[in-house]
Amino acid sequence: MSDPLHAYLARCSSLLMQGQFVADVAYYYGHAIPNFAKPKHVRPGLGSGYDYDDLNTEILLQASVDQEGHIVLPSGMRYAVLVLPEQDRRMDLAVLQHLELLLLQGATVIGNRPERTCGLSGHPREQEQLRSLTDRIWGEQPASAPREVRYGRGRLVVGKPERDVLAGMGISPDLELYPADLQ
Repeated sequence: MSDPLHAYLARCSSLLMQGQFVADVAYYYGHAIPNFAKPKHVRPGLGSGYDYDDLNTEILLQASVDQEGHIVLPSGMRYAVLVLPEQDRRMDLAVLQHLELLLLQGATVIGNRPERTCGLSGHPREQEQLRSLTDRIWGEQPASAPREVRYGRGRLVVGKPERDVLAGMGISPDLELYPADLQ
């Protein structure tokens, strides 16, 4: 008796696999160990109505920027903004160098300044390179208020929620529900 239900589910699955997933935000989840992306949830700075992906270091290092300033992965996925880890202020030097390249090409990056490199390989030379690069990108003074910095063709945003940055770019949520709609 369940054959029609299974046929329906198979058809729905087939249709869903034909589309291209669309997400507005890419979250880089850093180098912390253990390093696991959390299950999908409503992110506090993003809120509902937007979708996102989590990127690890390997994938982020393959990203480029298209003519519209979207971060593009080799798979074809495109994101309007890249968000850096909020709690973990460590960053691999190769990642920071690639972030600079993305910014120069026109990407929008949201996040605080990294404070130290991951691990002890090449320390203190890599730490000094990180400090020099972060001074160049974020500026030498610590940020005390939300701000935006133009860097190359791109933009670095500090201290603003992702939702506000997307709204400023003219990107609205895919879906919005209002209390009257729920009745």
